[in-house]
Amino acid sequence: MPLRPVDAIFVHPERRCYVIYHGGELWQLTRMKLDVASWWRRQAYRGDPNALFLSHNQYIEDTELARKLRTLDLPKNLHGTSFPKFKDWWLTHGFDWLKDIITKGESPLAGHAKSSEDKDTPAPAIDTTPTNKTTDSPLTGQLESRAKQSTQPSSGNIFDDMLAELADEVLHSR
Repeated sequence: MPLRPVDAIFVHPERRCYVIYHGGELWQLTRMKLDVASWWRRQAYRGDPNALFLSHNQYIEDTELARKLRTLDLPKNLHGTSFPKFKDWWLTHGFDWLKDIITKGESPLAGHAKSSEDKDTPAPAIDTTPTNKTTDSPLTGQLESRAKQSTQPSSGNIFDDMLAELADEVLHSR
């Protein structure tokens, strides 16, 4: 069972707007742009939840908004599903999926997935501590050290800080 509601980005194809699931509530953005200005103008979504579909892209480029909304790099088979189906999946499988990803040493955050896909853009600043060269993910060493010592000072990268907090919460919850 998840510890808290997930943050996810949904699209309303008829109204052509984003609807954000945050804190267990649906918030409609006034335009098809994910930035802080749109978030400030958000309104409670009062429409049909069956009309919302999970966005294929959960990455938020606006760093200020990304600090507020911790979107995850959700499994590809969920992309395009309706809100009720997504919510049912999250309530039944979300915590186990999240725990599996973190124990593998991977990052579930959409920001980490996007930054690892972008080869042309410079990579965000990360800790320079040496990691095990035989691991599949470059985040493994960093994740393990952050999960063990969640009280370390912030590295300055919001995605790394969010990952450390999420890993600590998931791994030490049971």
